[in-house]
Amino acid sequence: GKPMPEFPPTHEQQTILDAVKTTKANLMIRARAGCGKTTMLELIDAAEKTQPYLLMCFNKAIATEAEKRMRSATTVRTFNSLGHKIWAAAVDRRLTLAKTKIRDIFKGIVDEASRSDRSQLWSMYDSVLNATSIARNIGYIPPKHVKSHKSLCDFRAVERLLDETLLPEAEALIDKILILSIAQAYEGVIDFTDQVYMPALFGGTYPSFPVVLVDEYQDLSP
Repeated sequence: GKPMPEFPPTHEQQTILDAVKTTKANLMIRARAGCGKTTMLELIDAAEKTQPYLLMCFNKAIATEAEKRMRSATTVRTFNSLGHKIWAAAVDRRLTLAKTKIRDIFKGIVDEASRSDRSQLWSMYDSVLNATSIARNIGYIPPKHVKSHKSLCDFRAVERLLDETLLPEAEALIDKILILSIAQAYEGVIDFTDQVYMPALFGGTYPSFPVVLVDEYQDLSP
């Protein structure tokens, strides 16, 4: 393990360290800008001598930096990298990252439509892709999907987060895109959003740790 940082903890830091040692409850630490948030995570990690911790970070840059500061026994992951591993194991295949997956599915639907319908479909492109992104980020599964009972919300929750009112046919189009996207994910074709969306809602075996530290907790969605 790495040595403790070379300074005595502040009163606030010591209070947090005592709480981590004495309770199994979830703890939320409010860290103002410039208050040494990463240092606090490092102190919590360094105080543990044996047990493996998990530190969840929001992006690769933060995770790479954190890895240098945490114990070798501590696993540092982004939400996406952890989800990627869980989903790859769940479908038992090597995953292909297709960044333009949703756009490609939309284009496929347009190509299959009659010529007279294509211009209207393209006119909905931006609003449909935006709504599809929001839908996956808040855990929406189309009602016609076999796993719809795992949905965290209904389509009205998606609409409430949009800046515009969707055309009536947009909801059916979004549902169609999502069902095709989910099917592709089971075949091993995913995008960045799928890395979190698929294991969170469609299953997988999550690794277990005695303590999970989350960087930037306030940015989490359900």
